[in-house]
Parts: sequence; structure tokens; C-alpha cells
Amino acid sequence: MNTRPLKIRSMDWGMEGYQLWMACESPANSSPPGNLLQMNFLKSALTVNPCMSNHHHLLLQGEDRLLINTGDTIMKSSIYTSRTRHLSPAPGAGSNTLLVGNKHWQAVQIPMTYLGNNWPVRYATVDISGQCLAVAGRSGFAHYALYTRKWKLFGNVTQERDLVVTGGITWWKECIVLGCYSTNENRDEIRMYHRASNLDNVFASITKVLSQILLLNLYRDILIVFCADSHIMLFSLVEIHNKSGVEREVVQLQDICISNIIPHPACVVSLTLTSVRKEIATRNANCSEHGESIILNVSGKLLMIQRDHSAQPTADVKHPKLLHGQIQYDTPMMLASGVENIWVSLWGSQEKRYLTEALWIGCGAHGMKVWLPLFPRDGEKPHNFMSKRIMLPFQLHIYPLAVLFEDAVMLGAETDTVMYDMSSLHPNSSPKSSSLLHSQPYCIIERTSQVYLHLILRQLLRRNLGIHALEIARCCINLPYFPHVLELLLHQVLEEEATSSDPIPDPLLPRVVAFIEEFPEFLQTVVHCARKTEIALWPYLFTTVGNPTDLFQECLRTGKLETATSYLVILQNLEPIPISRQYATLLLDATLDSKKWELSKDIIRFLRAIDPNEEEMPPRTPLYSSSLPYASPIDVANKSLDSKMFVFSPALGGRSHSTNVSSIINESTVNTPLSRTKSDTKAIPARSSLRKSSGSRESVKDRQESGESMFFDIILCRHARKLLMACRLYDLGNFAAHLDFHLVAWLRKERTRAAKIEDFVTTLKRLHEDFQWPYPVASPALLQSLQKQTRNHSTAK
Repeated sequence: MNTRPLKIRSMDWGMEGYQLWMACESPANSSPPGNLLQMNFLKSALTVNPCMSNHHHLLLQGEDRLLINTGDTIMKSSIYTSRTRHLSPAPGAGSNTLLVGNKHWQAVQIPMTYLGNNWPVRYATVDISGQCLAVAGRSGFAHYALYTRKWKLFGNVTQERDLVVTGGITWWKECIVLGCYSTNENRDEIRMYHRASNLDNVFASITKVLSQILLLNLYRDILIVFCADSHIMLFSLVEIHNKSGVEREVVQLQDICISNIIPHPACVVSLTLTSVRKEIATRNANCSEHGESIILNVSGKLLMIQRDHSAQPTADVKHPKLLHGQIQYDTPMMLASGVENIWVSLWGSQEKRYLTEALWIGCGAHGMKVWLPLFPRDGEKPHNFMSKRIMLPFQLHIYPLAVLFEDAVMLGAETDTVMYDMSSLHPNSSPKSSSLLHSQPYCIIERTSQVYLHLILRQLLRRNLGIHALEIARCCINLPYFPHVLELLLHQVLEEEATSSDPIPDPLLPRVVAFIEEFPEFLQTVVHCARKTEIALWPYLFTTVGNPTDLFQECLRTGKLETATSYLVILQNLEPIPISRQYATLLLDATLDSKKWELSKDIIRFLRAIDPNEEEMPPRTPLYSSSLPYASPIDVANKSLDSKMFVFSPALGGRSHSTNVSSIINESTVNTPLSRTKSDTKAIPARSSLRKSSGSRESVKDRQESGESMFFDIILCRHARKLLMACRLYDLGNFAAHLDFHLVAWLRKERTRAAKIEDFVTTLKRLHEDFQWPYPVASPALLQSLQKQTRNHSTAK
């Protein structure tokens, strides 16, 4: 772009925002004088259809296609419960999981049969299973099933042109619900079409409304609609089972006027019916089936209209689930400003109530906010001075498009742009007239994700709400990436506080460490965080978490040998060489006893890599520093550890100071002339003495290496003798194969000692147990022969 810049004079968006048109200048004295460049775009379905905010799937819509990513949730066979009884697994699907963690986008091309008269696509939606799609263009709509790969369109073109979707489209069980305008009847309607039926008005459930529908959304079986006359209407979607089959009705529940709280109906961006309340219910109470609050996004200001329980309506006789009478609502309250999107779960979870009953608010460049409930502990009354909910802000690295509430993950999409040279496609064009053919952007859509659990835990710990942070963490302990969450929490707080140049009056790191100590991943979290952090930050870290020697010994006591191996790298930089060698030897014995042969091989390689010249050198980094980290800024140029590999090189600690012998010789000695004088002959003994000194150094080094190899041989022979005396030949074979132990030569040496068999019967039994061999079965003929020999032997005596 620097060599061939696009000189853009003006730009404008195309219809529905799917194209960006740019008028570009051409170089001087070129023909034509200007060029027109078009760039195609995709957008999230949330931008025009806010009812998609309660889904876990990412859906992007273009002018003629849809991109869907359904690999975000684990689709098990148990998902088809009473909540989603309308769903049926795809034909031929026999596995319990479907596209788990897949980042692949499925591109669904909209048929030209529909786009020919209804271009471009205005609304798009996906059902809760992620298997059924629906789109609506200029008129009519069409739906698609991923497992059948078939579109279903209107058979009657007149009926298709008569229907214009104005307020959105969504799925309810196996039905498509939409707010539309009928051109023939000249009225606004709510229509519901069944997925299995033909797209025809004969099979549709049509409900007339008085004003144009601007927005609609679903909460379980309740449909909430916002109209152009500033009225909110609540409808109940009911299934009636009779002899002829299942009939579906749309029954109006209530009409609420909100003209006094909004400046104009066009200012309402989204509306949601939810079970979220300012107060929190008891742990065993179920969420209301009719919703507790209406949440409105009015020009970026989030308003909540909460239900008033002082006036309870009575149940309807015809439909017991319906209520007779008007539901009263309290005065609206503002929750946040600068709001772009909101996410709320439709179904609660007793295990993860903190996450499923929270309100998630996206504020664009200002980050995210979560309105988190603060439940009292079991058997404890809530304090009057404490709020029932708390608003926690936090920043993300992605723009969120979907929230996985129970997985503590947010999903998004980003574009990776690569400049593509298209001049090779037009070789005959001149350079002046084809400047726009160079460096065209080529875009790739990628799904992004980010874990947000550690961000919430940090905000709670900062506000001294450690009890609630502990409850949230314990309900998420079964997540496979929970240890990574603890590591992110510790790492971010450590780098922020240890690299601060200003004093920190109330450091957060001690509270974070005390919080992580409540979980069995504490030792692993500390060592992984240390190895991914600058060495200069280690004193500040271990001043809070404790001495790394004590942590290493705790790993040995609890049998966490892999974690203890990671601590060896820490001890190599913080402790003298004899101490780190001693702990490595203890760990080697523990790994050999636990039959972790590969780990034992790594430890032996670690011990062999220690330079003998480092025995008397002090450690590179003192364990505890006299000055606080913020007293002097930390040099960020220090090299950090590689977090993905176990480093055995002594250069990691910076203690290797091996010197070449040739560098000791003085330059004047090297440049002396070949002709010798009396003075030269005096210098000859000095050179010979230098050779003797270098030879003595090499001999000392050889003796040290031979002593180390003898030390390792003693350890290995001792363990081999232990295995042989216990008749564990299977483990002995694995031991020799993994550690390159010369088993044959050693057995020859031990043939009169450890390899000597005293009790053949016991040894034979242990061999059968060790290799799981079956005992031989004696046949009747063999038993008779043995009995006969025994009688003959007794008779002879």
C-alpha cells in the first residue's frame, strides 16, 4: 500500500451495508481518469436481529450467503430434553459430540431462486440447536436445514411477495416466528410457520397487531414485541394437543405503553424479557416462567423495568399456564450507558448460578460489564448493607458476538487481511491504467475466543469479595482450562504490580495467592507462571508465595513429580549448584520409584548438563531482594524462560563461564619471531609450564566427569538392584530400555549377588504375577503319573 497507495476521493456504503464503494484517483495523464473500487463485507446477525443474543452460535450474514460456526457447544444426546423436545438429531448422527471446539465456518449459499426477487438479505437467524437457519430479504423468507442441506421456499410466489418482514425473525421450537407486514391485507401481523409443513399461509398461525412491529424477542414460551406506537406487547405461544394433532396459538397477555420513558420508538435498539431481577431469589427457587424484567436498550442506555409482585394475577381457566389480569411493573431504572449488545441466559443452572443469572453487557470500546448476583452462603442471611448485585467492568481482546455462560468463554470473529497482487491476472494492462489491480486486500474470517473467568475473579478479589470469587471458581473447577485460568490470574496481577514504578498501598497479589492456595493446582500454577515471567520478577513472586525449595519439597510429598521437575529450573537460578543437584537427585529417586522413565531420563540429562566450574559460584538471582520491586524499575530486557520446553542447558542460569585455553596466551608470545635468542630460550620453560597447567586442567575436568558418571551409575545400579531383588523383571526391562542401562553387563556382575536366586518357588510365582502369566494346568494323566511316581518312591523306601 505504501508503494501503490489508493488515492480515495470519496466512499459510501451500499444497500444494507454489505458493500463499501470507493472512488479512487488514477495517476496523472492516465486513462480512465478515475476508478471505482468495491469491497464486500459480512455482518453479525445481531446488528439487525437482536433476538440472536441468547444463542451460543456465531452467525454472519452477507448479501447472498450465511456463515455459521456451530462448534462452540457440546451437543450431546441428553440435550433433547423437555426444554428442546422439538429438536431431533440429524439423520445418521450416531456420535454424542458434534464439532466440539471446531473453528471451521460453514458457508451456506442462499439460492438464486429466492434472491432473484428478494435481494439482499435483511434478517437471519438460527435455532438453539444450530441446525436450522432462516433468512428474510426484501419480501418473504426461506429456511434451511444443515443436516438435510435443503432449502424450503414458498410455493406460491404471490404469498411470498405479500409478506414483508419488518420486526425480525426467530425460532420457537420447530416453528419460525416473524413480525411482518401484509401488503394485500394492509396490516401488520405476527406469523408462525411450522418447519415440517409447506411454506403456505394455509399452515400459518396469523395474529393481527395494531401497529408496525419494530423488534421482537423470545423468552422461553413468551414472545415480546415492540411496536412503532411505543407499545410493548407480550404474547404466549401455546401448543394445544387434540385428536387432529397439535395446534399452535398466539395468545396476547399484556400491552404496555412506554412512550413516557423513551424519546422516540426508533431509539429503541433492542428489548429482552428475562428472569434477571435487582433482588436475588433463594437457591432453590425456580425462575419465573413469565419473566421478571423487561430490559430496553434506548440509544445506548440500558433500562430495566422490573415486575411488581405486590399484585399477583390469577391463572386462566382455559390455559393454566397463562395469567388472567395485567402484570404490574415498577419504575424503570438505568443499569449502564454506552451499551451496544446484551447477553442473558434463557435457562438457569443450579451449579453455575453466578454465570447463568448474570447480565452481560457489551460497551464496545469501553469493554464489557457484568451485572453479577451475590448469593449468600447456605444457611446465612444476606447483610442489609450489601448489594444484591454488583456491576463489574473488564476489558477484552476481542469484540464479543456470543457468550458461553457455563463455559466462561466469549466468542467473536475477526478479519485477517492479506494484500494480494492481481497484476499477474492482467498482464497486458499498462502500469498507469492498472494501479488499482495491485495490492488488493484479501480477507479471511476467523473465529476468536477468550476466557473471561479470571477477569471476574480479579475484580471480586479487588473488592474484597473473595467468598463469592471462591464459589464461582469452585463451580467452574471441572472446566478443562481451569488451571490456565488461575495461571492467567496470577500472571496478570504479578506483572502489573511488580513492574509498577509507583508504590502500591494495597497490593492484590497476596489475596490472589491466598485464593489460588484453595485449589490443588496451586503448585502447578506458581511454577508455570514463574517460567513464563521475567527472572527479575521472581523475588517479588516468591516473597509472596513462599520459598521455592519448600514448594519443591511439597511436590515430592504429594507425588506431583512433573510439577517438581519444573521447579528444578527455578532452583537452578535461585540456589547454589550443590543444593539444586541434591534436590535433583531426590527427584530422580522419586521418579524411578514411580516408574516415570521419560521423566527420569530428563532429570539425568539435567544433572549431566551442570557445569562443574559452577560449583563455587553464587546463584544468579537472589531469592529475596532487600528493595521492593517498585523502588527501582525492572529492566525488561532480561531474558525470560521458554514456557513450552524443559530447559536443561546451564546457560539458562547464566553460570557457564568456560574459557578457551588459547585465549590465555599473550599476544606478544604468539607474535614472537622464530629465531631464538637467549631471552627466547628463557621463555620456553614458561610455555611448557603452560602446557602442563592446561593439561592438568583437562585431567581435572576428566576426573570430574568420570566422578559424575560414576555417581549416576551408582544411582542407576542401586535402583536396578532393588527391582531385581523384588523380581520385577518387567519394570527392570523398561528401566534399561528408557535409560540406556547396560543390563547384560550388569547382570554378569550381579550373578553371585542380587541376581542369585535363593527361593525358586517364590521367584516363579512373582514372575507370573509380574508378567500376568497364567499358571500351567495339570492334566489328569500327568497327575496320575506323579501319584504313581510318589507311591513307587515311598515303596522303595
